Amino acid sequence: MNLRPAVVVGVAWLGSAWCAAEAPQTAPTAAEQLRLFQTNRQLLEQLLNHGVRLSESTSSLQRAEESRAATMTLAAAVQAAARGDTPERVAELGDHLGTIWTVALLPTLTQARQEINPESPEYRRLQHLQQQAIIDIDRIEEQFQQADSLPPLIRQQLQRIRQQLQDQSEPPR
Repeated sequence: MNLRPAVVVGVAWLGSAWCAAEAPQTAPTAAEQLRLFQTNRQLLEQLLNHGVRLSESTSSLQRAEESRAATMTLAAAVQAAARGDTPERVAELGDHLGTIWTVALLPTLTQARQEINPESPEYRRLQHLQQQAIIDIDRIEEQFQQADSLPPLIRQQLQRIRQQLQDQSEPPR
C-alpha cells in the first residue's frame, strides 16, 4: 500500500488547517503578525520537508522513521507554544500532533510490522522505533505536567496512542 500521496496531502491539509486556526480573537500588532508568520513559516517548511522525505521513502520502516521525525517537529512546536503561554496554539498543535501519530506513524508501524521478517535487523530497528515513540509520548506528557498545560483531550489522545504503540510492540503470535 503506497501511503505517499496520502501523507503529502495530510501534511498539506494539517498546515492549511493549522494556519486557518491561527486567527486570533483580537487584531494582533504588526510585530505579533510578523512573529506568528515567521513561526508558522518555519514549522510549515519543516513539515513539508518531512512530507517530501516521506514521499521519497522506499520502505514502510523508512516512512515510519520519517513520521516519527515529523511528530517530534510538531511536539517541539507544541512545547514552544506552551512556554509562550498560548493555550489555543497548544491545543491546535496538539491536535495536529495526535493526527500525525494516528494517520501517519501508527499505520506505517503496522505496515512495517506486517512486511518485515521478525528475524531481520530491520525488525530490531522497528522495535526500537516503537519504543522510542512510546518514550516520546512519555516525555511530552512529563514536560506538560511540569508546566501544568496539557489539555485533557490531548492527554487522552496521547494515552490512547501510547496504548496502541504498546499493543503493537508485543511479539507476533
